[in-house]
Amino acid sequence: MPSDIQVTNIKANDGTAGLVISDSTGNATFSGDIDVNGNKIILDADADSYFKSNADDQIDIFLANSGTFNFNFKLNTGFTEFGAGVTASYADDATLTVTSTQNCALVYITQETDGFGALFFMAKKGGTVLVADPSGEARNADVDGYINFFKSDGSNSATFKNRMGGTKTFRIGMASYV
Repeated sequence: MPSDIQVTNIKANDGTAGLVISDSTGNATFSGDIDVNGNKIILDADADSYFKSNADDQIDIFLANSGTFNFNFKLNTGFTEFGAGVTASYADDATLTVTSTQNCALVYITQETDGFGALFFMAKKGGTVLVADPSGEARNADVDGYINFFKSDGSNSATFKNRMGGTKTFRIGMASYV
């Protein structure tokens, strides 16, 4: 490990604070832990893509300042929840492709505007199964007037489609065994 350390930038703690430490190769190498105490680890030049972990056992990944993904790891169980933070508005007939890296997954879709929600099961072999729909507002086919989630046999991808008659805000999450 190089022994020369160069401090290249120190600013006041005014929201734009920063400390950049690098060795002669331009890399920062640490031999101990780095504790950011729930703060951001910024990844890009305009500071809108970053990691953050201010909740126990959860990592949030923000792309363009949106909480696009978060991961909750349940150690020693083989169960991983991901995508729990995907919230967006979709116009009537707008679609989103949801892809699992596993052969099967549970997918929840909540229509945040009016409070409806449903739980679906998807497997590579077969279509989607509507597991729970307390409000009666979801279908596992392309049906006008409903939250739709459907797929073709042999694919790890399914289609979410808003057919509720107008622009609505939805939250979509997925859980699968790893």
